[in-house]
Amino acid sequence: MVNEIKDILNTLAKFANAAGSALDDGKITWGELPLLMPALISLPAAISGATKIHLSKLTDAERIELQDYLLAELEIPQAEAEEFIERSFKILSDNYAFIQYARMVFAQ
Repeated sequence: MVNEIKDILNTLAKFANAAGSALDDGKITWGELPLLMPALISLPAAISGATKIHLSKLTDAERIELQDYLLAELEIPQAEAEEFIERSFKILSDNYAFIQYARMVFAQ
């Protein structure tokens, strides 16, 4: 489960970094789309995968491993790591729920 969480967090971090870079001037241009494409392509799988993971079931060792990963690989300060994980999964779960709702509405 930890590896799946790492993949999801990595996708989110790439998307956030790309979107942040693209929005430095307050807008996204056609020339900046290549920055976003790799993250956008993997985002649906991350959203779907996040709904199948229950962070409350992580052991203390797994939480520490994820915090270390965020600190080392994604350069997120340790004090922010746990909240980053929780917020990331909340955002993904909310987006998944919205997508499912939108599918239902438009299928009618």
